[in-house]
Amino acid sequence: MPIWIRRVIFWTFVMIFFITAPLLVLYTAGYRYSISSGLVTRTGVLSITTSPRSAEIYLDSQYAGAKTPEVLKRILPGTYGIELRKDGYHSWTGEVEIKSGQTKQLQNIQLFLDSEAQLLFDKETDVISVNPQGDTIAYATREGGWQEIWLYRPKENSHTLLNQQIASDQKNLELAWSAAGTYLSAFDIDANTVAIYKNDATAVSLPVNEDIIGLEWNPSSDALIALTTEDGLVQIDLQAGLIKSFAQTDETSVLLDASVLRLISGSDYTEIAQYVDNEKETLALLPKGTYTIEERDGTYLILTDTRGRLYLIQIHQDQPILLEREVDTYDWDPQSDRLVFTDGFELSVYDASSHITELITRQSTQIKTVTWHPQSNIVFVQDDALRAYETYAQAKQRFVTTLLENADIQTLWISKDGRNIYFYGQQNGAYGVYSLEIAKLIEGF
Repeated sequence: MPIWIRRVIFWTFVMIFFITAPLLVLYTAGYRYSISSGLVTRTGVLSITTSPRSAEIYLDSQYAGAKTPEVLKRILPGTYGIELRKDGYHSWTGEVEIKSGQTKQLQNIQLFLDSEAQLLFDKETDVISVNPQGDTIAYATREGGWQEIWLYRPKENSHTLLNQQIASDQKNLELAWSAAGTYLSAFDIDANTVAIYKNDATAVSLPVNEDIIGLEWNPSSDALIALTTEDGLVQIDLQAGLIKSFAQTDETSVLLDASVLRLISGSDYTEIAQYVDNEKETLALLPKGTYTIEERDGTYLILTDTRGRLYLIQIHQDQPILLEREVDTYDWDPQSDRLVFTDGFELSVYDASSHITELITRQSTQIKTVTWHPQSNIVFVQDDALRAYETYAQAKQRFVTTLLENADIQTLWISKDGRNIYFYGQQNGAYGVYSLEIAKLIEGF
């Protein structure tokens, strides 16, 4: 072979090497040519996890050939429409922006089952109460001139009769559960009497059960109940059989650990006072009004007044009033110290640790109920639909999952494991208690 041909071949390979080597380096470093911009740009990464797993990933309506959990690499910068699909589940959609050299994370996106509500029983009730575990329902109903109190367990589909008496024209009966759901109280407001039952349907005798003005279960100790009588406040330990009376109490008083909280009406304000061994400490001064202590623990108090305003109080702080808002309905999450609330049209979340209120959504039709899902999604009722709203926006906009439509929901609760939503109301013309399965027994639930 002539020497000049060998030189041409040699320099050709040298040129190919110097051209392709940088291109290979750029390619392995994540650089690509963008047709839209006409430039070589560094790509981004999209990391996606869902609960449950194995959801198909679609980018701009094209199947990405992968299922969650997945890390998609070498994506050109830009805005993409993402859809996550799984058979039997509501799909999740959203727009995400992929930036050059950065990783966009969509973490633990909740996919809810696409299921139909199942009627558990079709009785109309006077009052209904669900235990904290979400596995037992107490309800009162009228049958043939009798008022009856029943326990219903959805998993066993079983009804147990607790009490039967001649029905009166009044319906002022309150059912309430203890902190862990071991005990149920049935408070007859008109007769000023209270009856206690265990979760196994056995009755519990009380040393005081007449002339009762009000009652409160201790929020942390399952066996402790406080009864308000004309003589003051008494606390009963149902397990130990002990009774303790408290001084400096009236019908507004509630117990907080070893202390008594009392609302004292002044000429210009209402005082929240705490008594420990008859020693008084002023916790907060509120505008003069009539208040009810709705929630309390060792750190926070939630009060509502007759004007429809809610007050969130942090105990033993120089500035104790954290939040004052007009509220139709709310739900407090004691695990993360967050309050979700609505005035009927605006839905907001207040974080007590950061003192930040975030507007989640503003609607033109009334939001009737709000509650926390165990995985931090908000579930709320709006008109005749049941929807789950993302607390934190994974994409550019929070995604809303419509779980159920065409239902008149009056009472709503979620099982502790987050798998089922139960509600009392009407669907397809039938009043009763319904179950809506929203998750399987899998990871994340």
